[in-house]
Amino acid sequence: MSIETHVHQSGPVSVLAVSGKLVSGEPSTSFRSAVEEILKAGNQRIVLDFSDVSYADSAGIGALAVNFSTVKSAGGVMAMVQPQERVREVMDITRLTQLIPIFETEQEAVRSFDYRPEEPNPPSPRMDSLKSPSSHSIAS
Repeated sequence: MSIETHVHQSGPVSVLAVSGKLVSGEPSTSFRSAVEEILKAGNQRIVLDFSDVSYADSAGIGALAVNFSTVKSAGGVMAMVQPQERVREVMDITRLTQLIPIFETEQEAVRSFDYRPEEPNPPSPRMDSLKSPSSHSIAS
């Protein structure tokens, strides 16, 4: 049993397409190595395309959790695209879906990284409409 991985860039985001069964042994090791290689190349925004991962056992889910932790420790972020239902169910049970955002399309996942914490948040429209008491003028 093996998995195949392929990496391509979508702007500053590395997209790792994974296909096959993510199970104990070589498949889990290959998956972890692929993410490590992306990080070594200096890419910290990673989208996992799991649309062709038909199954993940406990070792495969463990590899996913380790990869999430490794990416986060490196200051990176990770998202996922279209995990198949069986994989998604296991991710729900293990609560990985609370850590790794899941998107319907690669484009949505890539766009999710557009916000950069070092940039100020745009003010909300509600806050813009509020004025402090000293800003009101009183006509005499």
